[in-house]
Amino acid sequence: MCRRYPMIPIYARLLGAIFCILTLSVSACATRSSTFEVSVHEAWRLQQSGSAVIVDVRTAILPETARPPGAISIPYRMLREGTNDPTAFEQAVREAANGKEVLLICDRGVRSEEALLVLSQDISARNIIGGYDAWKGLIK
Repeated sequence: MCRRYPMIPIYARLLGAIFCILTLSVSACATRSSTFEVSVHEAWRLQQSGSAVIVDVRTAILPETARPPGAISIPYRMLREGTNDPTAFEQAVREAANGKEVLLICDRGVRSEEALLVLSQDISARNIIGGYDAWKGLIK
């Protein structure tokens, strides 16, 4: 222990613990994301067949033309951070799904990946790879 700065060893251990947790979280996220992703082509096919619903997790102020046709807007961050109920997003997704598979979409797939990780395991959900940027390429 350093006499001049006695807290340094404690901070070093704390930072080491935080790094460990983040490393484990990232590897867990990578494992889940690789099995819970869907291409835009597959997402479109699932939506057209009626077996899945697309949930746009971006902010609700976007115009309807900036969303995949038929997508339901459930703004993830606004519901997660703007309400006192931490389960508000999950409840809204569960209601929108109505028993169907949920396909999450955002601009590039980052926010929807984040949203996917907070959903319960009993909600069948996948992240659309590439997000709306990839979706625009599909519809052109």
